[in-house]
Amino acid sequence: MAFDASASPQPQSPQTVGGTQRRRWPPLSLGVFNYDGEWKVYSQFEPALPCASRDQAVVAAETRAFEALRCGQQVELFVQDENGELRQSAIAPQ
Repeated sequence: MAFDASASPQPQSPQTVGGTQRRRWPPLSLGVFNYDGEWKVYSQFEPALPCASRDQAVVAAETRAFEALRCGQQVELFVQDENGELRQSAIAPQ
């Protein structure tokens, strides 16, 4: 269930925010999934990140999501529950 990590993100045209120019990045999609008995964080831009537990995977995904939000990137986070159900988590800037 891996994302294609072959293409690296390319910034889009600059956008002026508060008098400074910022690059607009494509939206970041993150997923926390249990695959072959191992919890991993998946992203379309990076290799899968294995974690020791679901909780650690969620923390790693949220940390990555907040970093992207601080850079002005849109983020989607999907988390698989222990029972296998998938839900979308709300990510708000801190």
